[in-house]
Amino acid sequence: MKKFALSLILLSICFQLNAQERDSIIHSEIIAHIWKPFKTSFDSKDSKTFNSIHTKDVLRINRWGIKQGDVYKNRITKSYNSASKRTRIISFWIEQSVFSETYSHQIGYYAVTYKEPNKKDKTTYAQFQVTLKKVNDVWKIWQDFDSEIVGGKKVDSTFIKQLKKLKL
Repeated sequence: MKKFALSLILLSICFQLNAQERDSIIHSEIIAHIWKPFKTSFDSKDSKTFNSIHTKDVLRINRWGIKQGDVYKNRITKSYNSASKRTRIISFWIEQSVFSETYSHQIGYYAVTYKEPNKKDKTTYAQFQVTLKKVNDVWKIWQDFDSEIVGGKKVDSTFIKQLKKLKL
């Protein structure tokens, strides 16, 4: 009986280690497929790359409404192509991730710092929730929701104090 119990414990540990390894691999893929190109394309206003990390039927939800697919992507292209002296830099912190082989849901925060000549830098914060979908072995953003209010409080730097910033 002791051998059976020990075997069950060892088998359970092996399954847990295998799941952790799988999650680590998926996490690394998501960093490479989503967060690195998101940051690079957002910071440089590269609409082609930015739009490519979203599914064709992406659902984008924020305080300005709900946009889907080409409507959202066309707005991104128009916005990114407009002339501006203002630059921006985005940073991310992930609070929670849930993985499967083909879907992932992540909750986190982002900060965008805007820089403009002869003006003080301005940083804004928000929470995001994304559902990612693996399409042809590449992770894509399928649903993207942002909010500047969480639990009745405006998101600010205190929300990220205990979180690790993504190194992109």
